[in-house]
Amino acid sequence: MDRFCVKSIITIFFQSAILFTPYSGAHAQSDPLIRIKLSGTVYSDEAIIRFKDVTTTSFDFDWDAYKIMSGASTPSMYSYIGTTNYSINSIPLADSLPIINLGTKISEDGNYTMSFENSDGLHNYVLIDKKLGVEIGVDSSSVYPFTGLVADAADRFELHYQIADTKRNFAPEKSAAAYESNITSSTGGIVVSFKNVSESAYTIEVLGMGGRIFKTITKEIPASESYVEYIELLNLSAGNYLVKLTYNNSTSSHHIVVI
Repeated sequence: MDRFCVKSIITIFFQSAILFTPYSGAHAQSDPLIRIKLSGTVYSDEAIIRFKDVTTTSFDFDWDAYKIMSGASTPSMYSYIGTTNYSINSIPLADSLPIINLGTKISEDGNYTMSFENSDGLHNYVLIDKKLGVEIGVDSSSVYPFTGLVADAADRFELHYQIADTKRNFAPEKSAAAYESNITSSTGGIVVSFKNVSESAYTIEVLGMGGRIFKTITKEIPASESYVEYIELLNLSAGNYLVKLTYNNSTSSHHIVVI
């Protein structure tokens, strides 16, 4: 009887861009986490930052998951430490990794959004867009629209840890209560509001989603417990814009819609 060997080839197809560990699939929902979703016009991808006191800031095989990049037509969202890309990045405490590097792979030039789910109010972060120089507070209602290019740097975004009582407050501490500010869309313009401000000036910059500055406006502001001002924005086409507000050497960013 003739003997022969058969060499078989096994091909494995991954339908998901996230490689889960046994722990992540069974127990991830019970841990505080930040879920980051990057969405294009058709496809989306997500990454998870998870807080677990038994983990480290190195790769933990029982708690972390490597990132498998999405296909050519799908954007990829991940975090990274050094040369290791994570789909799930578990860290012991927020202050053990105060800056979390976020990686994005843009599949095609176009409009994208980055949305967040923050399940624990003790872990408060600010999203930094290094390309445009803007920042937004991260909570479960945060959505950051932006224009993404294939040529964009993969390390365009970062998450910066903020202590809980200064979330969304980018002003230095004062002897009195720290100031609060907000910008909202209004017909033909925006409404800028402050609380607990000293006599000074503030500057706003209106930017398109690709980073182009359309308007720069500086206004004087009196000392006041409550200050509200309507600013007319002439000759702006309908669409989404970012407004950078600079006051007292601090900057915050806001999303507005011109209709």
